[in-house]
Amino acid sequence: MRAWKGIVLILSSIAVTLVAWQNAGLSEFVVPGLALTSLSLTFLLSTKFRILESYFQGIENMYFYHKVMAVFSMILLLLHKIGLGQGGHGSEFAKTIGSAGLYLFLSIVFVAYFGNFLKYEIWRFIHRFVYLAYILGLVHTFMILGDRILGNTLLSLIVLGYAVIGVISGFYIIFLYSRMRFRRVGYVQKVTHLNHDTTEIEIAMKRPYRYDYG
Repeated sequence: MRAWKGIVLILSSIAVTLVAWQNAGLSEFVVPGLALTSLSLTFLLSTKFRILESYFQGIENMYFYHKVMAVFSMILLLLHKIGLGQGGHGSEFAKTIGSAGLYLFLSIVFVAYFGNFLKYEIWRFIHRFVYLAYILGLVHTFMILGDRILGNTLLSLIVLGYAVIGVISGFYIIFLYSRMRFRRVGYVQKVTHLNHDTTEIEIAMKRPYRYDYG
C-alpha cells in the first residue's frame, strides 16, 4: 500500500471529525459534519500540491481518492437529507440554503458522470459550481449551529479548520491555479485525424504567442 500517508490523512480526518462531534454532544450532526470534512478533502486533493502528490505516490492515485471522497460526500449528504425527512433544525431560510446546496451538488455530480459527452471547457465550467454548493453548505451549517461551533472547543477547531482548508483549496483551484501554473492558455479549435497514427490539433492562443518553425 504505497499511498499509506494519504490514506492516513483521510482516515485521521474522518476519525477526528467523529470524535469532535460526539464529544460535543451533537451526535445527530455527525453525518453532515463528516460530509463537510469530506468535501474539504475533496477540494484539497484537487490542488495538485506536490507534498500531497508524494503522500499518495502520484497524481493518479491522488485523483482516485479525490473521486472517492466526492462520492463519499454525496452519500453522506443523501443520508443527511433522508434522515431529516420533513423535520430538521433551524429556520426555513437555513433549510432552503442547505437544500439548494445539496441539489446543486447532486446536479453537478450527474453532469460530471456524463462528462465524456461534453466539451472539456464546458465540463470544467460546470464543475466549478461544486464550490458554490460547498459554500452554501457551510452557510447552512453556521446558520443552524453557529453558537455551538464557534468557541474554544475541539469541535470549533475541527469545523473551522476544515472549512478554511476547503474554502482556500477551492478558491485556489478555481481562480488561481490556471493563472499561476499555466501562463500560456489556448483553446482547441480543430482536431483533424490525418491518418491512422497522426492527428493535427489546431489551438487558438488566448494571448499572442511568438513561435518559430523548425
